[in-house]
Amino acid sequence: MPLELIKEVNGVPEFEPLSKFHKVDFRSLQPGCDYSKKYIQGKLSCVSSLTYGGNRTPILKIGLQEQENSNSEITINVLFFGKLAKDCAKVFYEGDTIAVAGFIVLSSSSSASRDGEHCLFLKAFEDFKSTVYVYVKSVIDFSTQSMSLVPATRYVYTPLNELKSGMIVNVYGVVKFFKPPYLSKGTDYCSVVTIVDQTNAKLTCLLFSGNYEALPMIYKNGDIVRFHRLKV
Repeated sequence: MPLELIKEVNGVPEFEPLSKFHKVDFRSLQPGCDYSKKYIQGKLSCVSSLTYGGNRTPILKIGLQEQENSNSEITINVLFFGKLAKDCAKVFYEGDTIAVAGFIVLSSSSSASRDGEHCLFLKAFEDFKSTVYVYVKSVIDFSTQSMSLVPATRYVYTPLNELKSGMIVNVYGVVKFFKPPYLSKGTDYCSVVTIVDQTNAKLTCLLFSGNYEALPMIYKNGDIVRFHRLKV
């Protein structure tokens, strides 16, 4: 799959999908090299809004900060195109750790800009067999997290097979069924979504909002969605 969510327990991935790839550091990236079997990994420092280029091709731009060296502030730009861009836009959040395997370096410069962002662009898209891995924390391990004076939102995701009535939870999963937003008998819009996660448990969500655009825009079965502060 071009986009995969990797569950982490106390900072340890449930499985390691990148063993067949070779990791490269940001400083060694340069145009003209073959990165089809290599990957980069870092923390999302910024996520731009989804835009559309020629032929209405979706484009998503992110800033990715290297994490290998805690003193490093190297940030590169990554551009996602097509369906991969649309899928990533739904699940990317600033602070997430992601890995990108299979990409093309578009341009490079040996000097960095004033804000520490290197003049480097990477291109990832399905036709090049790019794959994006998003590491999702199910348990927060504060012993491995650096403390900050600025509070950051961290979500703990509950497996669907552990849900009980009355709980308020954060969940994620793959869409198995959905009904686009429609006007209910009242004044609100309503949408129905059924998701399944790695436990093979299903959850049907009934969503209401007075604002049509506030409801999740789902395009097809197989899309990946997250729900925060969902009441069971």
